[in-house]
Amino acid sequence: MHVQQQLTTPSFVADPVHASAPPWWIPPAAQLLRKLPALRRPALNWLPWRTTNPFWASIETAGRSTFYCELQDRICSEVCFTGQYEPQETAIISRILRPSMTFVDVGAHWGYFTLLGAHRVGASGRVISMEPDPRLFRKLAGNITANGLKNVTALPLAALDRNATLVLKGHQENHASPTAPAAPAADRASEFEFVVPGEAIDNLLDRSGVNRIDLLKMDIEGAETLALRGMVRGLKENRYRALLLELHHGILSERGDDSLPLLDLLIECGYRAWWIDHSDAMTRHVAYQPRTDGRSYVHPLDLSRKFEDRVFLLWLARGEEFA
Repeated sequence: MHVQQQLTTPSFVADPVHASAPPWWIPPAAQLLRKLPALRRPALNWLPWRTTNPFWASIETAGRSTFYCELQDRICSEVCFTGQYEPQETAIISRILRPSMTFVDVGAHWGYFTLLGAHRVGASGRVISMEPDPRLFRKLAGNITANGLKNVTALPLAALDRNATLVLKGHQENHASPTAPAAPAADRASEFEFVVPGEAIDNLLDRSGVNRIDLLKMDIEGAETLALRGMVRGLKENRYRALLLELHHGILSERGDDSLPLLDLLIECGYRAWWIDHSDAMTRHVAYQPRTDGRSYVHPLDLSRKFEDRVFLLWLARGEEFA
């Protein structure tokens, strides 16, 4: 299967009708919100975002990168008003990535972590960004183009265990929930289903001439089993120095899948796991004190503990340390 690797510039990038400067009230609202850590979530829900058209905003943690902001999107709203998304993961990525490194963003959405990674690795580094939802990919590609990022390759691909066609069940436009994959199926799609190509990450990296990944982030809403099966060869060879994995235990359980074999696979390949504390208190703490020692929110994984529906994990290959 031939996969197009050139970025596609979405029409809204050159169309001032679709995006402009932020409304006058956005900057003061953002400044106020950042001084109210305990009230951040209620305030985000209260703000009159429904009346706001899309506009160009900036991500402070990514060198003030520009992104196409639709406040109906929960991630856009959080980044716009707080300056970042998922503070723990933002801090971990910022700690690990350095100039000239290689970062892979699996399930990139509109590209928050892609833009952060591109800023951290610099022009001498490389970012490979995968997002199969065609609507999200259009926004991802537009954000990459708007920032003139030559070190990023964006691919409209799903991460699978082989080359295959996938029927992707999409969320409604401007809804915050990511897409959820179904099993590879026939080439037909409904209004919120998209037929997309998929590929094993190991094979994709082989074709791209990438031998070593410094960090791979994965958030693909319960499709972790398929994606990790497509990385087994690389995992056994320590091709991936570090993995930042959002494990959707609840979704896997609903599908009759078990997350423990995934953990066993990584352990058998020599990886060590840490659990990332995502409690509300710790999230607020890291958001307002980003230089917090990582050991305060990254803890050795206890496999005997009961998993929540979403578990955030950091995996390191043999010989790697999280400082």
